[in-house]
Order: sequence, then C-alpha cells, then structure tokens
Amino acid sequence: MSKKEKGWAKIIKNSSISEEIDIWLNNNYSTIVFEVSNSIFKELNLKPVKLIPHYHKNELPKIFIDNNLEILRNKVGTCLLVKRDKIEHSLFGKLSLEYSKVLYLKEKMINNSLLLRSELLNEDNYFFLSQRMNILNNYLLNYVKIQNIGKLELCGRFQGSVSAKILIGNEIISLEKTNYEIDHVLENDKYIIIIELKKKFYKTQSIHQLIFPLLKFKDDPREKILIYFESSAKSGIKYRLYQLKIKIENSLLRIDSCFFNNGVEYIIKK
Repeated sequence: MSKKEKGWAKIIKNSSISEEIDIWLNNNYSTIVFEVSNSIFKELNLKPVKLIPHYHKNELPKIFIDNNLEILRNKVGTCLLVKRDKIEHSLFGKLSLEYSKVLYLKEKMINNSLLLRSELLNEDNYFFLSQRMNILNNYLLNYVKIQNIGKLELCGRFQGSVSAKILIGNEIISLEKTNYEIDHVLENDKYIIIIELKKKFYKTQSIHQLIFPLLKFKDDPREKILIYFESSAKSGIKYRLYQLKIKIENSLLRIDSCFFNNGVEYIIKK
C-alpha cells in the first residue's frame, strides 16, 4: 500500500471524524460533501500537499473507489471529499476514445531533428510546436466550429486563487481561495481560450483543472473556450484535443453537466 493510500485510510478510518464519516458513507443521499480541514491533517501528522492532488481517476486511492468518493481542492491545506450515488456523476471527465483522426503532414518549417528528439520535449515545447503547425486554429475552426476567430494573442501562464460557489448534484459548495494554475491563455477582443496541457494520453481528467481557471475570467464578457490538450511522442508526434463544455445555472457552475467533447487526434508524420 502506497503512502497516499495509507494516509487516506488513516483519515477515513482512524481520525476523530471517523464516526461521522461512517454515517455518511452508508446513507442514501445522492451527494454528500465533507471538509477535511488542516487541523485533521495535523492531528494525524499528515501532509496535505502529498495527499490532495488527484488529476486522473486512476490516481485515486482504493478506499475512494470502493466508497464512490472523489476529492475537490479547497483553500490551502484543506480539501472536500465528495460522495456520489452514481459513478457517472464524476468530478473526472471521461476522455472519449471515439475521436476524429487527422493525418497532419510535417511542414517544411518544422526542424526534423526536433521531431526526431521529440521525447525530450516538455509540454510547453509540444504546444509551441503545434502552434507552428496551426493545429489549434484548425481545431477551433473545423471542430469547435468558430468562424472568423481572428488573431489570438498568447498571454502566457497564470497562477492565483479563486473563491466561488459551484453546484454538485443538489449541493451548493463554497470554494475558498482555491489555488489554480493556467498553462496558457490566448485571447482577442471576442474570445478567451484557456489551455490545459499534458504530455501523456489519459482516459480521464479532473475537470477542476479547467473549471478553476475559468472562474478567474467568470466576469469577463468575452466567450470562454476550454481546451484540454494532450501530446505524445510514441511512433511520431500525436496531439489530442478536447473541448470541456460547462453548463451554468443561476450563476452557478453545474459540475454534473460538464463533459469533454469534440475529441480530435492529430497525427504528425516525421
């Protein structure tokens, strides 16, 4: 059992809140939220920074999967445990394997030696390489169906914290000063494109990695487009792009309505 598995088992089974956790683990509510405070981590001599990050479904400890539990980051040193009645109501968006495939021939302007050493590229370099091949614009035009998007300016990375209320099931959840990081933002006078980068292909992705960055721009009147951008260097470079769709009701982000769609794989031949 990993240290992360042992840590969460200790919290759920042996902490001062174990009796209360046992009650809500066994009831029939559709959605239950419980805060794991900084004091609980301290009481059990555990470090939240090593236990809280979970970006993909397969990273969840077994005790979470056995009890339909998921985790949502909150203010520094705390998190929210969310119990769901149905596995399809998830904080982890499913990345469909049914995506369009596009054979994208290498342009002359791309340095062949860079492609041959593609295993050395980091996420940012993958992204900048894709920009030289105009992949994002192709995706926005042909799959997100944005006509006349115009020139987009790259604004770089953002870090910060947000406080907001979101809707999960019938529960309104308050997030307090939750940290976020935005890999890249592109914008013009009509659109804000928020990019989450990964140097690997996954089957699921935590939707809060795109939702929290969206909250930074929630009061901006421009249209927001959330793009999940994967890269891989196996058998040549491949990119997979997905759009995260979000429903907003009464100024609340409805988490149950979030889903990834418009999946496209771009295959770059050397």
